[in-house]
Amino acid sequence: MGGMCKILNRPDTAVQILDPRSILYFTARSIFFRNLHKKRARAMRLTVNGTVHDVDVEPEMPLLWVLRDELATTGVKYGCGIAQCGACTVHLDGQAVRSCQIWAEDAEGGEVTTIEGLGTPDALHAVQAAWIAHQVAQCGYCQSGQIMQAAALLAENDSPSDRDIDDALSGNLCRCGTYPRIRAAVKTAAQSLRGKT
Repeated sequence: MGGMCKILNRPDTAVQILDPRSILYFTARSIFFRNLHKKRARAMRLTVNGTVHDVDVEPEMPLLWVLRDELATTGVKYGCGIAQCGACTVHLDGQAVRSCQIWAEDAEGGEVTTIEGLGTPDALHAVQAAWIAHQVAQCGYCQSGQIMQAAALLAENDSPSDRDIDDALSGNLCRCGTYPRIRAAVKTAAQSLRGKT
């Protein structure tokens, strides 16, 4: 594989991007292993957004695939498959994790929360409300992962500094470059959450 998996440093941009050949490699690898997983499936019980689901999947199937393909929870997105973009971020027992790298069996017995379980249209989570107020989303693809990561940060730190926000969200990439609005929305959500306590 040699140079296919290296991250390219582009001096003309603040973002490091993956070599497109590595993305193709990992996508093909993911498809191969997805088909392989179907051969050794077993019954499993997962709790997602407060609802218990019985699924028949391979124990090593990525949680991302279980959520999207088996449970039709499509708010969680497939971005890279190698935990480098954050689009697949969900909460597992309150901690932000990359669902593309968590096996289904590792989520068994835990509480998985996706963007669909964070709030409702009638009762948005403070982070979701702040995202709307600051009009953060452009294309929107990364936003569910960004919101889940921000919610996990605010559950641990209700007064984050700019550095805290940048550090917590550094693993979540936004190709549209809405980082200033993301930071502003997190600060607004933090203020809102502090007002509720």
